[in-house]
Amino acid sequence: MLPQCTPPRHMAPTLLTVNLPVCPLRSVIAAVLGDAGVSIDRMNQYGHADTSAPVVIVTHKITRTALDEALEAMAKTSVVLGDPVAIRIEEVD
Repeated sequence: MLPQCTPPRHMAPTLLTVNLPVCPLRSVIAAVLGDAGVSIDRMNQYGHADTSAPVVIVTHKITRTALDEALEAMAKTSVVLGDPVAIRIEEVD
């Protein structure tokens, strides 16, 4: 679990990167995120050199609690290869 830097009620869009097998398993991650109450804004899979490919997901505004729940659920699947990376996207006024 990532260290908590902001209060759990602070909502911000988040950039997630995960490494997935090349076969179409993005729907598994989409379901895991949805079950945690995380709404996907964009999801892109990039080129790959072997049997896995990086997938970048940008969410709509979510709480840290929802993010932690989603990351924990992702870890329990056999779909994610390696540790996901999550970066909160701050809005600049």
